[in-house]
Amino acid sequence: MRHKVKTDFVKFTGMKFCAGVNKRNVFFLLLFSVTVYAQQKEGWLTWNNGDNTISISYPKEWTETKLNAGEVVAFLAPKTSAMDKYPDMLVLRSFPDSGIKDINRLKNFARNTLSPEWNFKITSSQKLATGDKQYIKSVAEDRKRNVVLVMYTLLKDDKIFFLTLNVEKKNYERYKSAGQRAFESLAIGRSWVPE
Repeated sequence: MRHKVKTDFVKFTGMKFCAGVNKRNVFFLLLFSVTVYAQQKEGWLTWNNGDNTISISYPKEWTETKLNAGEVVAFLAPKTSAMDKYPDMLVLRSFPDSGIKDINRLKNFARNTLSPEWNFKITSSQKLATGDKQYIKSVAEDRKRNVVLVMYTLLKDDKIFFLTLNVEKKNYERYKSAGQRAFESLAIGRSWVPE
C-alpha cells in the first residue's frame, strides 16, 4: 500500500525525480527556498558567480554594475536626488595568493589600497569576527570630498577578499548597515555539485 501511495504521488505531481529524493534533501531544499524567499521579501537579493563559489546578498534596489577595475562584482545604490553625482556603491574584489597568512597584516593591506589621488585617512581599523569569519574592518574618510570608505578584508583559501562600501558622508548612516549585512552574507567555497 505504501508503494502505491508513493507512485500515485509521483504521477500526480508529474515530477518523477521526487520519487528518489530522501527526507533530508527535501528539508534542505525547503530551507533554501524559505531563506531565498525571506531575503527577497525583506528587500534583499543574492548574487552568485558563474561557478557558484562566491555569493553575496545586496539590497534589491541596488543595481549590479561593471567598473572594469578587477572587481568580482559591484552594486550601485540608487541616486538620492537629481543633484546626486557621487555613486554610492558596494564593490567586492579578490586578490590571488597574496602571500599574506596573518590576518593582522591585513590592516596594512587595506591602508595600501587607498588611492593617492584621494585624501583618505583611516579613522579606525579593527580585527573582528562574525560566525566563522575573522576579518579586518577599516573605515577611511576623505574630508575634502565628504566620502566615507568602509573596507572589509578577509583571508580565505590563500586569497584576500576585499569588500568596500564607498558612500557620500551624508549617506553613511543610511548605508553602513547594508555594508555590514552584505559582508556577513558573503560566502566563499567550493561549488555544490549534486551527486
